[in-house]
Amino acid sequence: METSDGIQVKGLKRWVQKKQFVKKISVLAASAGGQPKARQDTYKQGITIKNYDKERKMIMKNLKKTAAVLTAAAMMSMSMGMIAYADSPITTNPGSDSKNVTGNYVAGGSAGTVYKVDITWGDMKFTYTAAGGGTWDTTTHSYSGATQGGWSSESNTITLKNHSNAEITAALSFAGGTGFENVTAAFTDEDTNNALTDNKLTLESADQDEYRKLVSAAVGYKTPTKSAKMMLSGEPTESFLDGTTIGTVTVSIE
Repeated sequence: METSDGIQVKGLKRWVQKKQFVKKISVLAASAGGQPKARQDTYKQGITIKNYDKERKMIMKNLKKTAAVLTAAAMMSMSMGMIAYADSPITTNPGSDSKNVTGNYVAGGSAGTVYKVDITWGDMKFTYTAAGGGTWDTTTHSYSGATQGGWSSESNTITLKNHSNAEITAALSFAGGTGFENVTAAFTDEDTNNALTDNKLTLESADQDEYRKLVSAAVGYKTPTKSAKMMLSGEPTESFLDGTTIGTVTVSIE
């Protein structure tokens, strides 16, 4: 580690390693009453007393600088931690001090609207029965047993389940194919058997409020579900084979 004045603390290791040597020099110098013996031993170590004294002074000077820098840094750190508590000293009794409390508001993320609508289709297979002329009655001069042409189906139901966290409106439509341009469709609510207004079904959100949750808990939860039946009308332009595509029915979420 290096201090701000460039002094390496680990550089002091050299001084510590010479500690025993320094002690030996001091003892020898004192016992000799002079320098000869110490100087002689010192030369054996490759350093003179004069050079040693100079180096020791330099090391001690650097050590003091390092200690001063570390002390100053510690005092600065302590003073920074105390700044927040010394803005407005209370100098009277009774007395008080106040501080504005500030805050930052971070908006939470919106869950957003997620749509998922399951559609269960019936077979959507229809049969067209052409009009029957009946039998000529010579007495009444009319046809008896005559029938009108029309469409029938036993699997013409469309069921929708709303798993979305929003209310949805489903629009139902039909487009006749080639040869069936005169064929149209009407849709009725399966539960009420009433014609749908504008051929649309509205399903509530699957994200229930507290009241509906209580009701659902009592009677059993049910995913918002509605069904419609499709009926065709209109005469095809010509006869057709079984399995011929009459047209296309579409459910659009609005």
